[in-house]
Amino acid sequence: MLTQSGLSRAVHAALALGVALAATMAFAVQTAEAASGPADAQASEMVRLINGVRWANNLPALNVDPKLAGLARDTPIACPADASLVMLGRAKDFATYGPPSHYLRLCPTVMFVSTLQSYGYGTTGEIDLDNLNYGTGARLLSYTGSKRAWQTWTYYTNQAGILGWMNSPTHRAIVVGGYDRVGCGGWIGADGAFFYDCLFGSGGPGSTVAPPTQAPFNIPLPTAQPTPRPTPRPTPVVTAPPKPAPTGAPTKSEAPLDPTPVATPTIAAAATPASSPTVSPTPSPRQSATSPAGKSAGPGTGASTSEPLIASSIVGVATGALAGLLAASYGLLVTLRRRGRRRPGAS
Repeated sequence: MLTQSGLSRAVHAALALGVALAATMAFAVQTAEAASGPADAQASEMVRLINGVRWANNLPALNVDPKLAGLARDTPIACPADASLVMLGRAKDFATYGPPSHYLRLCPTVMFVSTLQSYGYGTTGEIDLDNLNYGTGARLLSYTGSKRAWQTWTYYTNQAGILGWMNSPTHRAIVVGGYDRVGCGGWIGADGAFFYDCLFGSGGPGSTVAPPTQAPFNIPLPTAQPTPRPTPRPTPVVTAPPKPAPTGAPTKSEAPLDPTPVATPTIAAAATPASSPTVSPTPSPRQSATSPAGKSAGPGTGASTSEPLIASSIVGVATGALAGLLAASYGLLVTLRRRGRRRPGAS
């Protein structure tokens, strides 16, 4: 049975627990909605990187519009239809209440760029992102545009941000678009995430300032190393097999290297007896024409062994015929003399 004193103690305990829970919930809500603070150095660096990639694409740099930069950071923005609904800038609103969006959080059917005309701007564009826990360590950014390559040391969060934008066709079209001014704002959320918003415009109500050009880190760029050439491999020499000796008809040889004119060799015809006018056409196995160098010329040297034999045979036949003619004439003369002696008066 619960006594009055026990009930009193239970009520006090419940009240204490309720106060504790309320305090815890209030702290949790405050932590979720609060932002850690501006990221001005990173927002300024984002402008420098935007102009760097524009330079790599042969485009002019954009000047900084302080009014656009304020709206991108934490300048109050009211809904067009209800001025009581106010948001504190683009990047701060992202970091405090939710992920980036091109629509206004308190008037979700309204795109923010459509309201910039009421601020006095003409053509406008907006890009935004959140960089989860990239920190501010140094990173080397390497970017190749349509005309040049560009390298610079920058924050890790900015390197990831600009490359993410340039790899998205819709974001890239704005970065390299035909604007003349830009303003970027940055804010760090309670969980350490970086939130960025950049607003672009052509013409505007106020003046502009020169964009930043100084890198946040003084680390020298890496020296380009020459590409090593591969060691050439020796080309194997292929030796052609020796050509076999021709077995067909002799072919005409090439001109000799020795420029000395070559005399045509002659062979004296052998004297042939009258009784044997025929010479055998079969040449001696060792018979050959002699080359100018004194070497035997085999097949293919242009020399022929049949020509001397033909000449020798013709001479032999002519000699035999002449000898026969002389013998016949002598026989006829002897016969005529004998008949003259036997004429009348002879015994």
